[in-house]
Amino acid sequence: MIRVLLGLALSLSLLATPARGDYFSPEPPKAQDTSVVYIYRAAASNLGKKPLRTNYPEILVDGEGAGLLRYNRHIRLELPAGQHEFVATGLTEAANWEPRGRGYTLNLEPGEVA
Repeated sequence: MIRVLLGLALSLSLLATPARGDYFSPEPPKAQDTSVVYIYRAAASNLGKKPLRTNYPEILVDGEGAGLLRYNRHIRLELPAGQHEFVATGLTEAANWEPRGRGYTLNLEPGEVA
C-alpha cells in the first residue's frame, strides 16, 4: 500500500513539473496598456540565524496587499503603466518578517516586463 501511495505521489509530482525544464520564462502582459512585474525571493541561507524558509514579507503595491513572498518563490503582478510603489513589509497581520519595510518605486511602460 505504501509503495502504491509513493508511486502515485511521484507520478503527480512529475505531472506538475514544467515541460520546458527548470528555467523561467516570463509571460508578457495580457493587455496592451499594462505591464508585468515579477518579484522574486531567491533561495538563500542564513547561517546561525532564524531560518529564512519560515519567514516571509507581504508585498504591498501602491499601499494595497499583493500577496506573501514565500521562500524561493515569485509573485507576478500585472499593473497599469505608470509609477508604482512596491514595499516588502512585516507590518501586516499576514506577514512573518522581521524587517519592517523596504520600498522601491518603478516607472512602468505599457507592455514592459520588469
